[in-house]
Amino acid sequence: MAFRFFPAAQPGSGTEPRRHFFGLFSGPRAGAFEGPVAGYFMDRYGPRPLILIAIIMSSAGHMLLSEVQSYFALLVIYLGVVSLSFQAGFMDAPMVIANTWFIRMRTRAMSLISASVNLGGFLLTPLLAWAIHTWGWRPAAFGSGIIFLLAGLPLALLVRRSPESMGLQPDGDSTFHSTQTQQRGQTQRTPQEAHFTLAESMRTSPFGISPSEPRCESLSLPRWLCTTFRSWCGRG
Repeated sequence: MAFRFFPAAQPGSGTEPRRHFFGLFSGPRAGAFEGPVAGYFMDRYGPRPLILIAIIMSSAGHMLLSEVQSYFALLVIYLGVVSLSFQAGFMDAPMVIANTWFIRMRTRAMSLISASVNLGGFLLTPLLAWAIHTWGWRPAAFGSGIIFLLAGLPLALLVRRSPESMGLQPDGDSTFHSTQTQQRGQTQRTPQEAHFTLAESMRTSPFGISPSEPRCESLSLPRWLCTTFRSWCGRG
């Protein structure tokens, strides 16, 4: 959400559309640095601590954005705080939760998570634009940080590491129900999973094909946004 402050911050920070492109293009690349660290962290402690840290960082980042006075400060806060926290806490952690809690419905869960990210942007952008137009981009940025804390922290506390920690099985199956079913002699189909090592996964064709779409999007979307910003600013 922080990149929506780029065009609003332009008059006060002296930035140009090509600088917007650099910032918007570099933001998603933060995942290349935080991904392995976030994965290791979640393997040890689960997704909830990472989500809590990401909410606090994102909230602090938006509050700091309200005080930036230069393009360099804008980039440092956006790339070093907001983008890192967004990628780790709001992209990586939900996917880990979907993979942990679901087996039969894993694809559906992951697709709903991806859709919710876009839906949230669709719903919040008009509200954020109204706030910027009404109060200015600095109060809107600071208020966004406050909302992150008030809304995000209570929701993050509801996250659980795994279904087994709550006496459940993936896909919402109850352990008690599974035991009773086996005692009655009923045959229960258990989905079989194929397990790959990291090296084996990297040699499969889906591993090379699946990132193609995000790569194309990451190359084209920032340029389109920057062209739109330039038109909004009356320079195109």
